[in-house]
Amino acid sequence: NLWSVRDQTASSMAVSFYEYLNQGYSKDAALRKTKVDYINTSNSDPYLWGSFVVYGDDAPLVNRPLSVYWILIGLGIALLMGVWYMKKE
Repeated sequence: NLWSVRDQTASSMAVSFYEYLNQGYSKDAALRKTKVDYINTSNSDPYLWGSFVVYGDDAPLVNRPLSVYWILIGLGIALLMGVWYMKKE
């Protein structure tokens, strides 16, 4: 954020930004859509929304299902137990 903004503005824009990220938009596209939504519904004064910018990687967030992680953890534990059992004999 480039300058101070009102808490209410920051809060509403953050909610909208993360909703777009959850829908699979890249970070720059999510911020652009958030700003356009804010302009169309609240206020077009750039002082209120213009201070928000994206720095760094603008790729979309990757939402992997939690089940994939559990499968990988389970396989890792099974592998470790197998190695431990083989060394024990």
